[in-house]
Amino acid sequence: MERLSACPLNCFDGCSLLATVAGGRLVDLRGNPDHPITRGQICGRGRGLLLRHRHPKRLTRPLKRVGDRFVPVPWETALDEIAERIRAAIDRFGPTAILYSYDYASGGLLTLLEERLWNRLGGMTETVSTLCWSAGLEAQRLDLGGARTSDPALLPLAKGIVLWGRNAATTNVHLLPFLRQARAQGSRLVHINPMPSPLDREADLVVRVRPGGDGPLAVAAAQALLERGAFDRTFVTHHAAGFEAYRAAVLAADRAALLRAADVDEETFARLVDVFATPPVRAILGYGLQRYRLGGATVRAIDALIALTGSVGRPGGGVDYAHTALGESIAAHRITRPDWRRAYRTVTRAGQADEIPRLDPPPAILYVARANPLAQAPQADRLRDVYRSIPTKIVVDFFLTETAAVADYVLPAADNFEQADIYVSSMWHGYIQYGEALVPPPGEAKPERWIVRELARRLGAADAFRESDEAFWRLALDDRMTEADWQALFTRGFVRLVPERIAWEKRTFATPDGRFHFAVPPWAERTALAAEAPEAGGPRRYRLLSVHPRRSLHGQHRFFAARPPAPVAYLAPEALAREGIAPGARVVLTDGRARVEVAAAALPGLHPEAIVVEEGVTPGINALTPSGLADLGRGSTQYEAFVRIAPLRPDERDKTIREEALG
Repeated sequence: MERLSACPLNCFDGCSLLATVAGGRLVDLRGNPDHPITRGQICGRGRGLLLRHRHPKRLTRPLKRVGDRFVPVPWETALDEIAERIRAAIDRFGPTAILYSYDYASGGLLTLLEERLWNRLGGMTETVSTLCWSAGLEAQRLDLGGARTSDPALLPLAKGIVLWGRNAATTNVHLLPFLRQARAQGSRLVHINPMPSPLDREADLVVRVRPGGDGPLAVAAAQALLERGAFDRTFVTHHAAGFEAYRAAVLAADRAALLRAADVDEETFARLVDVFATPPVRAILGYGLQRYRLGGATVRAIDALIALTGSVGRPGGGVDYAHTALGESIAAHRITRPDWRRAYRTVTRAGQADEIPRLDPPPAILYVARANPLAQAPQADRLRDVYRSIPTKIVVDFFLTETAAVADYVLPAADNFEQADIYVSSMWHGYIQYGEALVPPPGEAKPERWIVRELARRLGAADAFRESDEAFWRLALDDRMTEADWQALFTRGFVRLVPERIAWEKRTFATPDGRFHFAVPPWAERTALAAEAPEAGGPRRYRLLSVHPRRSLHGQHRFFAARPPAPVAYLAPEALAREGIAPGARVVLTDGRARVEVAAAALPGLHPEAIVVEEGVTPGINALTPSGLADLGRGSTQYEAFVRIAPLRPDERDKTIREEALG
């Protein structure tokens, strides 16, 4: 029997699924063929949810730390003790003694009930911004008023499509049919990335930009368009602000220095400019290009370049970075109730290792859900010590992750197949998905909403949780959905919540003055163009790019997905030859403070100044990523990591970084 399900993962695609249930067991998954975007296809990560669901090492009983080991305890014991500690912490230090550390491993709407609990208790210390996309989001808010993506079905209307830092074959596979349809109808495809991609073979032009060189490249291209007069005068005159200052700064910039910073030759650059000079152009951005110190400025420079061509708000054109209109369509505040707070403070997800020790008073309770910060956050080895210093640590998860391994209580969670919810997880299209409760959780695992309600009952907050699950859904969505929409959601499994097909179609933007805002790019000044240069006579430093894994969404699949026998660091073949390292050799990556042992591998086509590892599946790699913040949005600067590489000596072992997962 097939029933409705949905992928809960926070990714571009946000798939609607059909699940086969037989004999009370989930036996198969396939894509919902009726979904207009995902069209019945399911990626490896989505199919991996079935492996996660069945995994023999899933947690099935609450665990309590006793000395240096975990022992199973009844739910009543765990919840009673946790509630007692929460109440004592709030009574002594106030509600900000609760550090609520979460992320977006599930896009289920009812995960918001956790925040409702902390607000009902008076507030919290909350992790904010993201490790993923914050600098770019703030950039688009300043330029356009928000992040919007046009319907992918309109791609064939583009004369040029520029995949700028988005490796769609890995992170956005449902985009590929739309790209191929556009190519078949004559659209030119450009791929700008320091890394190779399977799509390179289908591209009309591949630009192997230096890591961190995207901003200078965008400024150089804008300069070339301005010099040619190949820009939309109507747009910059009637729909934009700041253009004259932008034009003056860009025209005064040193083109040769910009292209050196981007490491792009004149011939490749000329071909690229020809694409931008033939609008409409649709730039489809990835998130790696804004994980730098000037990440926000990079996105603003690309926004300005595409706006200059007049492609923004035009069918087939635009800058696709994210589609936050989906999340903004939901009245989340009606569930979370921030108006209940008496006290509130924040730490950034990227800067936790630095910021938590500065909190006064320090947190007394750490509650972690839908996240594994000790595998994902920068300076993870330092953050481990910070977390250990917090008196009571509670982690809700499926597995004994690195973060769960330092907890005092580990609570086993039900997965998306074991509870009904509405999923608002796509960063690319305007549909929400519904998934039924298909089978019971294993053992004593419970949905997070059950855990929240039980804690609320013990903490005198049960009055805030009397509504049913459907009542909470309607609280958040009734303003945007008719009864016909609700019926469609529960019978088809999806409904379109954002009706607009063309982002900014009327060229009226959500900025205070309704105009697009051109920003003077920092690379117009020579001082911002100082590229990281290798030290003469010493070991070369490489830019460490910790990219999205091919077979996992961050680290969520690494417990069950096929992986190499050892973590791998990829270098260009010429870089391996220069270092005298053979493919397959064990090597050490170090920034002078921390070190990680990996196996070296050749990746033809990779920019020679980069080393690439897959984040989330490379144990200890975030000991090497910095905890600094980007220029905008308090985003992460994980790509401001520079490492040296050296062969591992036969007598050497990596004693600094260990994987504390799964026991």
